[in-house]
Amino acid sequence: PEGGPISNWFVSNAQNATKVDWYVDSIYSSTGDSVLLTFPQSGKSYNVMQVASNDCGADTLTKVYSVVGVAENIKNSTISLFPNPANDLISFESEYYTNQIVITTMQGKVVLSKKMNAQTGTIDISKLATGVYLVEILQGGFSTVKKLNVVR
Repeated sequence: PEGGPISNWFVSNAQNATKVDWYVDSIYSSTGDSVLLTFPQSGKSYNVMQVASNDCGADTLTKVYSVVGVAENIKNSTISLFPNPANDLISFESEYYTNQIVITTMQGKVVLSKKMNAQTGTIDISKLATGVYLVEILQGGFSTVKKLNVVR
């Protein structure tokens, strides 16, 4: 069944942007590198669009975000991802179980995906090239995205 509003933090993946605007279903929502977006109902999918701009122009990244009914405690949980920057291994910690971690390039290409059922864990990133990646952490149908800097 559909439920009430659900919020999630989104972190910009933009480099060298002077402004980052966020839209939900093509409606302006907020400005900032890190924003809390609220979705009117659970049980639906929404298009989340990030427009990063600077003096050279603008880039747009759109992702479909499916909102699933989630307990407030999972929604408000803190997830630690460390070390950052990292070179061979990253670790995560959360008070709730993580179902999957997906690492993508800044262009959206999935470079690593790991299913799990743990509150803590370590992931081998030694095959990733130096650069900035997005780490999507899925918990109970809720998704958190963090930036990861890989250095060699």
